[in-house]
Amino acid sequence: HMALVALERKGIVKYLVTQNVDGLHSKSGFPRDKLSVLHGDVFVEKCERCGREYVRNEPVGSVGEKLTGNTCEGGGGRGKCRGKLRDTLLDWNGELPVDDLNRAQKHSKEADLSICLGTSLQMMPAARLPLMALKNKGRLVICNLQPTKYDKKASLVIHARVDDVMKEIATRLSCPIPVQNETRKTSIKREGDREDASPSKILRTDCHTHSMNNSS
Repeated sequence: HMALVALERKGIVKYLVTQNVDGLHSKSGFPRDKLSVLHGDVFVEKCERCGREYVRNEPVGSVGEKLTGNTCEGGGGRGKCRGKLRDTLLDWNGELPVDDLNRAQKHSKEADLSICLGTSLQMMPAARLPLMALKNKGRLVICNLQPTKYDKKASLVIHARVDDVMKEIATRLSCPIPVQNETRKTSIKREGDREDASPSKILRTDCHTHSMNNSS
């Protein structure tokens, strides 16, 4: 996760798509406006009225976009929003968040390189996103311990631990990996505030990667 932060700061990683729900990408400090979280985050509550997101120190405690009992403290000149907050975790029948999915599709189509880290590429519709780069003459790289059904479509397949691969990439590109700050501060973010104007690469991960060593 911290290697991705280092590569983003250097302008190499333009966008990140994840199905992880463990909150490690937000904890790493990866910019939210360059991140699509498709299945939610156990540490995030979202206002159903204005869309602000609150990152908590502890898991929210519910699944299925249920009301958490908290209210939004954001707002403009007219005072606080006071909208009701919900968890962001999808259940099996939940629809993917529209803003995150749209941004993921946009950047996937524009990517000249899509790198899949630690993913079986079986969870739909997210598994189709890396293939969008191929339609625009981009390339696909897959790093996963086990084979995937899209290996034949990839320009390069690496059967190795993602941690090891990312450390080597960061070293070769002269990107020192920062130390993760373990203190999670409550913050407020709004989805879709800013789009990256000129994406050229996309890195995506699947769920349950845990520090990228369980090669989403």
